[in-house]
Order: sequence, then C-alpha cells, then structure tokens
Amino acid sequence: MSTSTYLRLVALLVGLSVWACGDSEDGPTSSGTIDPLSDLSVTWNGGSIGANLMPIQPPDPVACQVWLILENESQLEAFSKIEIPTADVILVGPDSVLGTIPLETDWNGFLAPGKTDTIRLFKNPGDQKVFTAPCSQRVLMDFLIRNVDGETKVFRSQALTFHCVF
Repeated sequence: MSTSTYLRLVALLVGLSVWACGDSEDGPTSSGTIDPLSDLSVTWNGGSIGANLMPIQPPDPVACQVWLILENESQLEAFSKIEIPTADVILVGPDSVLGTIPLETDWNGFLAPGKTDTIRLFKNPGDQKVFTAPCSQRVLMDFLIRNVDGETKVFRSQALTFHCVF
C-alpha cells in the first residue's frame, strides 16, 4: 500500500469517527439513557395531604398521596433510575417550609423515549414527627426529582388543603 493511499484511508477513518460522534459527549458507545433532567416534563395530577389526630396516634400522623405525570420529551433517549425521594411541605400564607416528608412509590424510575407515565407517590404515618399539622390551611409541595448522577430539579404542586381528622 502506498503512503498516499494509507493517508487517504486514515483521513477517511478519522472523518467517519468525527461525523459519527458529532457533538455527543458519550461517543458511539452511548448507553441509550439520558441523565440530564431537562427533557423531563412534570405535570401535577392531584393529591391529598392530612393528619390523623385521633387520641391514639403515631408520633408522625401526616399522610399524603399524590399523582404526577412525567413525560420524556426526548424522542431518542430513555430515562432510567429517576427518583422522587422527598417533598418539602410549604405553608401558603407566610410561604414557610413546615418540613420535609419522605415519599414512596412502586414506579421503577424508567421512562422510554417520548413516553408519558402517571406515577403515584405516597407517605404513610411514621415514627418520627416531621412537623405540626397545619389543619385546614393551604400548603404546597416541592418535590425533589433526582437522576442517577445526582442532578436534581424541583417541581412545585398546586395548593392543597391540609385536612385533619380529630
């Protein structure tokens, strides 16, 4: 093989490599999942929050159940391992944080490209008091959304009335 043929072959391979990778940081071995949360759209779909203040109550009487609609706006890459571990509960009047509640779900954290999923998050009464129940007052919830790399985004709910049972 002559030197000029060899140089043309090397130039062709370099050109193909640059073209194939484009602006991708992952290169051609991308895993097919995305980590940045910019393509994750979150919509409020309703919920409730309250406390059971009957005489026999657990140390933390607060219970909550909410639904969020998550949409992967990317048409090419899937989300994996998305979690929503907590939400701050905020009193609407003075806009003050009452406390942070832990959340659970049966959702697996995967969202395929271009897909939408409605997920249920809940908090059951617990054994550690998180805040004093603001009965009959309006509250907001700031949901912490986190990906596998630790990047976060916060989604704020619509106002809810904090219901109490006496």
